Amino acid sequence: MFLKTLLFLFLLHREVADSCGGNDGFTFNGFRYRNIDTDGIASITSDGLLVVTNNTVQSKAHAFYRTPLRFRDSPNGTVFSFSTTFVFAFISELADLSGDGMAFLVSPTKDFSRALGNQYLGLFNSSNLGNSTNHVLAIELDTIPNPEFHDIDDNHVGININDMKSDESHTAGYYLNDTGSFQNLSLRSGQTMQVWVDYDSHAMLLNVTLASIPMAKPHRPLLCAVVNLSSVLLETMYVGFSASTGPFLTSHYVLGWSFKMNGVAQALDFSLLPSLPRAKSNHKLKVLRIGLPVVSVSVVLIVGGIFVFILRRRTKYSELLEDWEFEYGPHRFSYKDLF
Repeated sequence: MFLKTLLFLFLLHREVADSCGGNDGFTFNGFRYRNIDTDGIASITSDGLLVVTNNTVQSKAHAFYRTPLRFRDSPNGTVFSFSTTFVFAFISELADLSGDGMAFLVSPTKDFSRALGNQYLGLFNSSNLGNSTNHVLAIELDTIPNPEFHDIDDNHVGININDMKSDESHTAGYYLNDTGSFQNLSLRSGQTMQVWVDYDSHAMLLNVTLASIPMAKPHRPLLCAVVNLSSVLLETMYVGFSASTGPFLTSHYVLGWSFKMNGVAQALDFSLLPSLPRAKSNHKLKVLRIGLPVVSVSVVLIVGGIFVFILRRRTKYSELLEDWEFEYGPHRFSYKDLF
């Protein structure tokens, strides 16, 4: 018993220490000891799972690190290099459909009350798309193809600057270290995955890497873009997540998150990450989708059959009028009247 208590206190101290943030970064192996502000339907479970969106349709939500971070020494200075990594999972009620996606973002504000959900991912609205005054960098994980934003498919990662049209995008996946071959990943598979975002201010190089858990970070990034973020990011900025749902029930989860200014983000400890809720079996949904129409058709056929049977029975046993009765009218007597 003493050893169990000691182990619990050790893990508790370790988790609290890992969850502490500073002026230049933070590490959250779970979000139980929160320094996170949420809005909309976002929440944090008792075991430290960040639920950016739950199974609520037509919704948007945000989760931000509470304290703004300094991204440059002065308003006219060069943006610092930074690095971040997070573990996430998307769980949809339907295997082939989900909505709409989630984005890691760097923003001068935490107020996105005017932003739209659905294909806008809670980031922008139709009136401020593409405005340089947005000062927003977003790494989108998009599961719905929107032709108006030139989306390449329904399963991609994109680098977005002040707009929903990605500057660079690629189908979700990773490159094998040994052969360099590309391996697809399904963002809506319900499996935990990890994203790394690294910006080198000297080379003005932004890399985005994706892999499934528990893989190590692949050598080759999924996305690599030359971009001068000094023209985008302000002196102090907030970092966080934004997500939205359309007509499909989808939950967007973040299990752990690490951020570092002018350095490499601390690796996440998978053993400390919270567990995902048990996925609901699609068997019941399949039964309902297939069974309900079959039952409905069966009921209609049975009711129709009964109606036809009754109609035929009445017709069969109804009294037949003889020819003379049409001329003089029916003269029928009951058995009781006759005897």
